[in-house]
Amino acid sequence: LQKGDTLDRVQAGLTQQSKKLANATMEIVKATKTPGTSQEALGNRFKVFAGEIGSVADSTKGIAALLGDLPRQQEVLAAAKTMTISSQALILAAKEAALNPKDGDSQKQLEKSSATAARAIKELITVSQDASADAVKGIRELEKAQSEIKRLMGDLNKPGQSKTNPREILPCLRNLGSTTGQLVANATSNKNMLVNNAQDTTRYMEEMVVNIRGLDSLLAQKPQVKKDLREASKATAAATVKLLEEVKAAKDTPESQKALSRSSEQVADQIMEVVKHLREVPGGESIRGLHDKGPDFDSIAEQELKKAAK
Repeated sequence: LQKGDTLDRVQAGLTQQSKKLANATMEIVKATKTPGTSQEALGNRFKVFAGEIGSVADSTKGIAALLGDLPRQQEVLAAAKTMTISSQALILAAKEAALNPKDGDSQKQLEKSSATAARAIKELITVSQDASADAVKGIRELEKAQSEIKRLMGDLNKPGQSKTNPREILPCLRNLGSTTGQLVANATSNKNMLVNNAQDTTRYMEEMVVNIRGLDSLLAQKPQVKKDLREASKATAAATVKLLEEVKAAKDTPESQKALSRSSEQVADQIMEVVKHLREVPGGESIRGLHDKGPDFDSIAEQELKKAAK
């Protein structure tokens, strides 16, 4: 891989190289079947063929490194291995056919090996393109989420247009914590769920921002609390953007998993900082934590009924 290589670019290169490899395959068969082809000419075809195999192998490794999704990596590498084995078999069959041009079995084996190699090349292109498409879709959704969250950070500088109370904010904070945890869990294993997680993260972040701004009327006489609460919310958004960046670059390695874990913890810490400042808002003094659901109204109603029965 070169610095700055993207999955799109490497995949485009692999597709082009695979087509060249397919052409080189046909050239070997053509040269082998053409009467009078010199050993030198055939040897040159083999050199070109070997060079194309090397290029395809390098690009395949690059794609696998950029995917980050272990199951997809294994699919691409398995297809590349099959392609390499079939290509080696083709070379052996071509050499045998060149040495025995009148041997029917050798010629049939050449045709069979050629067809097998062509299928393997086509399969590699299909598998790698499918894997890249899924990965690119996930990356683009993560980038979209980052962009939206950065925009929402700017909204925290604006006055609120709706009214809310501190407890109404807890559900979206819980959901935000949950979905960012799912981002980490799916970072290298489930690209389809990753798209959903990114969309959910944006939605819950927007709910948090709207609700935080909705506390303005309650904080009219508490400007410092308002400032602290909004700064904590901005920090939560910034930590989430950083987590999304780690998810984009995630790989199934201990180092990558540690980076994901650290970023996830930072998001959780910032969410709890928001909860801490919610306790300073009128009506939020009794909030005990992120999962505090407030008064148990069913129990209160039951107590009132018992009182009335006495």
